[in-house]
Amino acid sequence: MKPCTVGLAVTEGAPVFELAIPCEIFGRYRDFLPEPWYELRVCAPAELPAMVSNGFAASRADGYQALTRADTVIVTAVRDSDPHRTG
Repeated sequence: MKPCTVGLAVTEGAPVFELAIPCEIFGRYRDFLPEPWYELRVCAPAELPAMVSNGFAASRADGYQALTRADTVIVTAVRDSDPHRTG
């Protein structure tokens, strides 16, 4: 059986915690399973590295075009880029 492909869209300023959760759930190898359930594709903009929060960067990733071939796409929360927004 072919594993389900999960595409994780990495965006500039994405919270590290929200990227880590899908990586842990879908990208971790589990030796107790007879076959892998998921194949995780981390997808970032072509201009690498993509700086996410807390100084982390996605430096090796598939491009956003890989999202079109994924069975499931995960898009994390993004940082509010409006400096005048209150609340």
